[in-house]
Amino acid sequence: LGAIFNNSLNAIVVTDEAGNYVSVNKAAVEMFGYPEDEFLTMNVGDLETTYLPGAAERYQEYLEKGREIGEFDYIHPETGKKILLYYASRIGDNLNLSILSDITDQKIIEEQLRRTQLILSEAERISKFGSWEWNFETGDLFWSDGLYEIFGRKKEDGPLDFDEIMEQIHPEDQEKVQKSLDQAISSDGKYTEIYRIKRFNNNSELWVYAEGEIVEDEYGKRMIGSVQDISERKIAEEVLKESENKFRELFKNMPSGVAVYEPVEDGEDFVFIDFNPAAEKIENLPKEEIVNHVKEIYKP
Repeated sequence: LGAIFNNSLNAIVVTDEAGNYVSVNKAAVEMFGYPEDEFLTMNVGDLETTYLPGAAERYQEYLEKGREIGEFDYIHPETGKKILLYYASRIGDNLNLSILSDITDQKIIEEQLRRTQLILSEAERISKFGSWEWNFETGDLFWSDGLYEIFGRKKEDGPLDFDEIMEQIHPEDQEKVQKSLDQAISSDGKYTEIYRIKRFNNNSELWVYAEGEIVEDEYGKRMIGSVQDISERKIAEEVLKESENKFRELFKNMPSGVAVYEPVEDGEDFVFIDFNPAAEKIENLPKEEIVNHVKEIYKP
């Protein structure tokens, strides 16, 4: 037992009921940064921590339970803050054993992943964008937070399978979406489509741009893709189209002759872009002879 105690990669400490250190192994000496002889003169309350309550108060709480698993941060005298995972249990009437692991690096990675996920989620929210993954071998589906938001679906309800997704697609768009998807799967290619969906939470209609690509790696054969809400763009396109149609009708039916042109040769000349019917009558020239020609074509 002594060899196991001293050679363990985990820090092991034994304390009495008052929190005084009775025995510590080599890993504990290295983890906490105190020589063994100094360590054995210390009390758990001497450990510097940013947690509240402090080490002494937490030790008293543990004594009431008799067994505990948890985490706490510790300020190492030389290297600074560490995050430690501990398992503590009574081993006799007056002694307590604690086994500790340094999980600082793990916590740093977890925090980096958490921040990355937060940034991605916010970016998806701002851009009205969502991503998905479909594993062909297992059938597993993954949706990002942004995709749940686009479909108006609660995350706890889980992602839809593709049959259910198809039910949310506008009936007029279902056939083209299915055809594009089948073609991508059969050819191991890419899939892109624009279509309309019905949201779960309020049955409102959205225009989305979707794309996907077949990937085959150590995780299996999958399709990874994205969906973006482009409703505002589609509305803007419709408004622009309607405005252009109105302008076209006005341009066509105006009694006055109107010519549209653009400058060329640094403004020294210009080329006709359009000519309305009234202008054709005034100039006695068909539109085809005017458009894409310079102004000299009708100079007297």
